[in-house]
Amino acid sequence: MATKKNYLSIIRLLLDNGWSIENPGEKETLLHIAAEKNSVSLIKFFLEKGANIDAKNGEGYTPLLTAAAHNNLEAVEIFHGLKLLPQLSSYGETILSVALKHDSINVVNYLVMKCLSDNELMNSIFYRPNNVGDTPLHIAAAMNHFETFNASLITSIFT
Repeated sequence: MATKKNYLSIIRLLLDNGWSIENPGEKETLLHIAAEKNSVSLIKFFLEKGANIDAKNGEGYTPLLTAAAHNNLEAVEIFHGLKLLPQLSSYGETILSVALKHDSINVVNYLVMKCLSDNELMNSIFYRPNNVGDTPLHIAAAMNHFETFNASLITSIFT
């Protein structure tokens, strides 16, 4: 509850008294909750305390993918600084697939712009299929989220 309400002072007190940063027994870590709430201060705090950036929640998402699913660009930018964008969900979904699935337009636009200047990133998140063979473009079509993509950017990337 303290994480959901962004009560950093209470969280510090709890952690200083033996509370686990990984939130054992729950389906998500405290870092997942902070990423979902776009709480930049808590994300930075949990990262400084050694939170597991690769932990997966009940949906199979890492904290980065959770931020993308909730269209939380500030959180995504923090994780991008840690070079985490190529992370995959338990189902092989890239951050772009997750953002498209959840119609997270700010995150999609950010990723498209980053990929235009980074071929390695483009290859790792744009063209990679998930575990059933769907690429981000397939997901956009299946979810009818083409409006999330800017048509000129799609053309420049996929042609």
